[in-house]
Amino acid sequence: MSCIFTLQAQELFFHSGKNLTAYNFKDYAHSVVDLQNGIGFNYEVGFMSTKKFDNPIFFSVSAVINEYNASGATSGTAMEWKTNYLGAKGSIYYSALKNKSNNLALRVGLGAETIVFGRQKINFDESDIVNQQEFSGVFAGPGVGLLYSYKINNDFGLQVGYNYDKHFSLSNKSQEKLAFNNHSLNIGFSVKLD
Repeated sequence: MSCIFTLQAQELFFHSGKNLTAYNFKDYAHSVVDLQNGIGFNYEVGFMSTKKFDNPIFFSVSAVINEYNASGATSGTAMEWKTNYLGAKGSIYYSALKNKSNNLALRVGLGAETIVFGRQKINFDESDIVNQQEFSGVFAGPGVGLLYSYKINNDFGLQVGYNYDKHFSLSNKSQEKLAFNNHSLNIGFSVKLD
């Protein structure tokens, strides 16, 4: 189905912006570790179906890179995480407000990601966490958001988006559990494909 969708896609898009990530982390004793939200970057490139005037629904598939960062402390121990996750996302949009040049659409979607870079700092000790069970494997989950598009001409448009995504580990078997709650604000552009 995604091959059929890609062949019918009419726009290529690129978005980049900032993430505000909250880690939902439970330690071995299943107590929630108090962590501060972290700021990171996000990048997304993909294909979007044509936004037809007679049909308010359109779709997208994309590849994403997200930085999920956090810091915190427990029992006098200072902790900090810096991670990059690579993944894919599929979304369905509904055009709520639309005219010749402007489109404000509501988004629902699903995404899946896996870690490609990760550093953990506990007090002054720094280590690689790419292969640690609670961070590795596949994280997947739903998302919602808004996308505003401004059509500059027939071939080029500017876009601004807000997304809220929640990702849970699908493969973590350790006693420590991790999930991400992520808010992202991004800006980008779309180019019509002939």
